Amino acid sequence: MSEETKPTEIETLLGGKEITVTLLDGKTEGVKVRQLPVKDYPRYMQCQDDEPRMAELLCAKPAGWSETLTNASLEAVIVEGDRLN
Repeated sequence: MSEETKPTEIETLLGGKEITVTLLDGKTEGVKVRQLPVKDYPRYMQCQDDEPRMAELLCAKPAGWSETLTNASLEAVIVEGDRLN
């Protein structure tokens, strides 16, 4: 991982990064994309082919939450989660 893409010290200390996502109804919401604890790695690996489920894991949200996001916001959560983890 290059120095530009690895998590910063503060992100590691805080356990992730706050980002703003846009919902399908046009509202925005702040969410924390988590740097996952080691115990969640098996679940993370199981989600590799299921981005909606991965977004829910990364943000500690209930099943179905990702369906309320715009495509751009879902992608932003996945990209940030990949960078942090």
